[in-house]
Amino acid sequence: MTRGTFYLILKDGTIYQSTEFNGDMYLEGYGKDAYYFLEDFKNSGNITKEGFKDLIKMFNAEHHRYDDIDEDRWVYDRCMNNNLKELIANRCSDYSYVLDMNENKVRVFYFDKEIPYSNIINGMAMKSI
Repeated sequence: MTRGTFYLILKDGTIYQSTEFNGDMYLEGYGKDAYYFLEDFKNSGNITKEGFKDLIKMFNAEHHRYDDIDEDRWVYDRCMNNNLKELIANRCSDYSYVLDMNENKVRVFYFDKEIPYSNIINGMAMKSI
C-alpha cells in the first residue's frame, strides 16, 4: 500500500500537513492527480489553511472517501524549524506532495528524494527511472 501526504508551505515559513492517504498514492496511481490538485490550488488565490483543508477534503472525496476523520484531523500545523526535508524524513509516507509558496511551485518527493518535474508529468516515480 503506497501512502501519500500533502504539505503547504506559506511564505512566512508556516507548514501545514494533511492527513495521510493510504493506497495508490504513487505517481502512476493518484499521485498525478495530487500534483494537479495542488497546481490548481496554487492558482486559486485561496492559499490559506482553510483553503488547504478544503483541497484535502476534495481529494479525499474523489479518491479515498474516508468518512471517519474528525474535522480537526484533516490538516495539522507543523514546525520543524521550517525544514521541509527534515519533516518529510520523519514521516512514513512514500510520497509527499508539497505546495511551496516560497518557490511558487509544486514539488513531489519519493521518501526524501525530490522527483524531477519531467518525471511528474510523465507519471514516472523515482523507482521507475
